[in-house]
Amino acid sequence: MGYTQTLSEYMRRFRYMTLFYTGLIFCSCRLAELKKEAPEINFLKAGEKFRITLPEDHNKGETWQLKRDENYQAFEDLGTVWHGVEKGVDINLKALSSGQYTLNLIKTSYKNKQDFKQYIVNIED
Repeated sequence: MGYTQTLSEYMRRFRYMTLFYTGLIFCSCRLAELKKEAPEINFLKAGEKFRITLPEDHNKGETWQLKRDENYQAFEDLGTVWHGVEKGVDINLKALSSGQYTLNLIKTSYKNKQDFKQYIVNIED
């Protein structure tokens, strides 16, 4: 009986420690966020990964799309992650080449444009 109780206590502690360290890893891996909308300028280094977080409600059919224009070539799309209605969507990107670019994002709802946001990014070597 003592052995079983010790083993279950060990497993319980192991579970808590695993959850704690997993949480730390996920918190530390989150990319830097661009917060300044145009006309303000965001500064990044070439090769730096970053995210843009925007509100998005899938229940209303809302989605954000990154306009694929000449500015888009200076970035690598790392994918998007939707965190629910409260936290919105993260658009993850990587800055590739130096220069000043404007990222254009369009919010649509059932094929109707609802909103438009611009982020000016200055990428330095």
